Amino acid sequence: MNKGRAHSKISLLFCLCISFSLSAQLHKVDSLTKVISTSSILIDKANAYVTLADELYVNNIDTVITLCEAALKLLEVKTTDNESSYLKREIIRAKALNNIGTVYNNY
Repeated sequence: MNKGRAHSKISLLFCLCISFSLSAQLHKVDSLTKVISTSSILIDKANAYVTLADELYVNNIDTVITLCEAALKLLEVKTTDNESSYLKREIIRAKALNNIGTVYNNY
């Protein structure tokens, strides 16, 4: 096999991998957006905001802080959490604050 054909095949494989990756990310973003717009469970909605911020970090850094602040606002709502829900809530809060800190630290 000559170098030109090998290079073309590698380039094609690379393009296919990138295309698949972008398609998967768009599907995940759509799913998270749906949870945000339809869920009535605040902790699930807050988690979706933080996960969406993680997904958009590279391409839309300017939205990370807004999404994480929205999650933090939802987490401020007083609820009667059991221990498991409390821990989940605090993990989401920590991830949101970490994302905000990372943006301020790097940009």
